[in-house]
Amino acid sequence: MKKLSFVEISIFGIVLMLGLAGTSAAGPKIAVQEARWDFGAITGPYPVRHEFKIRNDGDESLRIQQVTTSCGCTAVTLKDSTAPPGKEVSIGIVFNAASLGPGGFTEKTIGLASNDFRGAPVTLTIAASLSLQGISGADIEPKWIRVEKGERGRSVRKAVRVTNPSDKAVEVQILETSGAIVQARLGRTRIPGRGRTELSLLVNGKELKGPPQETGGHSVTLAVGRERITLPVEIALDPDEIQGSTDRTH
Repeated sequence: MKKLSFVEISIFGIVLMLGLAGTSAAGPKIAVQEARWDFGAITGPYPVRHEFKIRNDGDESLRIQQVTTSCGCTAVTLKDSTAPPGKEVSIGIVFNAASLGPGGFTEKTIGLASNDFRGAPVTLTIAASLSLQGISGADIEPKWIRVEKGERGRSVRKAVRVTNPSDKAVEVQILETSGAIVQARLGRTRIPGRGRTELSLLVNGKELKGPPQETGGHSVTLAVGRERITLPVEIALDPDEIQGSTDRTH
């Protein structure tokens, strides 16, 4: 019987370890593109929304098995809990700014449990403050958008004026909107000193179907200079819708 040399044994050991490592790495692998979202100053006491993206970097389907929140003021919507390899799912977070007093600041957490048993538990964080006067870097008017009952079921356009109160120019950028519900466009992204721009919103009322807890919580988040501001999109409800929503939450 041929005896293996030291070099041959070493090579065999390395190959074996690589094989075992490859085997142990198999399965789903949860990855978060952005684990923290800052709404900045929310300009109205209404629900606002953000979507976190959860990606599967493994080679088996990832399943989100449980989602927990640190506060009843934060609701979660998860339309699809399974992400095939290389794909992602969206986790919608709706935060009710009415839970904050004017000028108040808060951070809330959302915990995710999945079938990625090798990875550490995932915690998402949202931060927000309530500022009914807007922010020091811009004057916003109106402070929030209201979709009237008669406007639901059709697309409506809304306009928001963004005014720069300082003598220096400021950059404005749209960071996030509520997907298919709210689309936004800026007239110009650089506001000169004492100048202003218009934020044009298209609210797709055709998508406002179902109970209020599913259709509410829409918003637009802007970066104005170094500050962030989030404008809520309030959905007007009929009294029976409000009653129906209350009944379903008890």
